[in-house]
Amino acid sequence: MDFTFLDGNQATSTVEGFEGTILFPEVMDKHAYKAYRAYLNQAVKEQGDEDDPADDYGRVYVTLLNPETGQEEEAPMAFSFSIASLGMRLVKRWEGFADGVRPLLTPDNTDLNGLPMAFVALLSRATGDWVSRQLSFRLDSRPGLPE
Repeated sequence: MDFTFLDGNQATSTVEGFEGTILFPEVMDKHAYKAYRAYLNQAVKEQGDEDDPADDYGRVYVTLLNPETGQEEEAPMAFSFSIASLGMRLVKRWEGFADGVRPLLTPDNTDLNGLPMAFVALLSRATGDWVSRQLSFRLDSRPGLPE
């Protein structure tokens, strides 16, 4: 099954109590790239320090609609706490989230305090998808290439 969490630069959260739209910047600018590089550098440093590097990863079950059968199915999904923390710093806007949730959705909440694991997983996957899309491009459309 496909775990698609990002449509363009936005992800929709259907996690109970944390319903809303997560908007990432349209393009990764220098500031966002620096935050991403700082995350990578920190992750490399921490790998050597921890007894169990798997502590950064979690697993949740997601319910997906199987387009072939029309039935809902549960599937396990792995996620990274570090990437979710990075997402807290990279998100441009949080739209439609309840007032009680808004204080938790700040760039300062990189410890992810007060956020349910299902929401952390969604944020992790959406952030990973956004970063991946921002750092990839195609070279096969250059003019003058033989067909």
